[in-house]
Amino acid sequence: MCIQEKTVTIVASVYNEQDNIINFYQSLTKALEAVELNWEVLFVNDGSVDQSTAILNALAREYHNVKVIHFSKNFGHEAAMIAGVDYAQGDYVICMDSDLQHPTDQIPAMLESLTKGKDIVLMIRKQTEGQGFLKSFCSKLFYKLLNTVAGRDVLKESASDFFGMTREIVGILRTEYRHNKRFLRGYIQDMGYDCECISYEANKRHAGKSKYHLKGLLRLTFTAFASFTMAPLGLGIVVGGVIGIATLVLGILAFVYTVKGECNPYLWLAALMCGLSTLELLVIGIIGCYLSVVLHETRKRPIYLVKSSVGIEPSE
Repeated sequence: MCIQEKTVTIVASVYNEQDNIINFYQSLTKALEAVELNWEVLFVNDGSVDQSTAILNALAREYHNVKVIHFSKNFGHEAAMIAGVDYAQGDYVICMDSDLQHPTDQIPAMLESLTKGKDIVLMIRKQTEGQGFLKSFCSKLFYKLLNTVAGRDVLKESASDFFGMTREIVGILRTEYRHNKRFLRGYIQDMGYDCECISYEANKRHAGKSKYHLKGLLRLTFTAFASFTMAPLGLGIVVGGVIGIATLVLGILAFVYTVKGECNPYLWLAALMCGLSTLELLVIGIIGCYLSVVLHETRKRPIYLVKSSVGIEPSE
């Protein structure tokens, strides 16, 4: 079946990937040469400070199917993906990273699924070459904990930021889910549309270092929890009940031992004060985290700002 009139847009986020961009484009070209679809690649430059900007501009001038948008600063990976969704013109859109860890040779299988009627294709990472035990364990723990706390299977385990979708899903993302704090891979799984999962093995980075550090991963983890469950708000009540019972028991023991002359009541008082202080800080901290999300949304600040573009028509 010839579907040449259809187009796929590959959205590739870029942040300081000067050593990967050319290799990524060449790999992409090789993977798509046998696909019966017109294709284009939209690079979203997330405020790179290396030579990525110059390389992307040169690439866009040389190849007509390369488009580039440059952010005014680093807004983050999630912002880069949603910007790509906003500017993508294809009938199908595939989001992926440009560091070559997301294998381009899986794209034909994704497109086959989309052209046969699936709305969303999720790429499930089996393992990452060179990934340490701790990172792998934390990843599994994250999915298990989130699904348990939410009380439902919110996310497929090891689902990555490598996914494909139809124009209908793109339209939804352009009008809905416009949060400043977002978890895009979670949103598309929570829509309820027809979805297929494909497993893949992530490649080792071709060059450069991972842009995800502990602080960023922790921030993304909290965003995921805040997006899909309010359960942590009730944690303070549960912990308060437990500590309340413990406080009562300690009070009785302190009274009994004090009567016997075997206990210093000031030690027990100090212990109780510390316990209550811990409870207060825990509850305040949880409420503060949720209020920070609300604050970000009420500010209505832009998700991203495009400083310049190459190959993008003004009307787009």
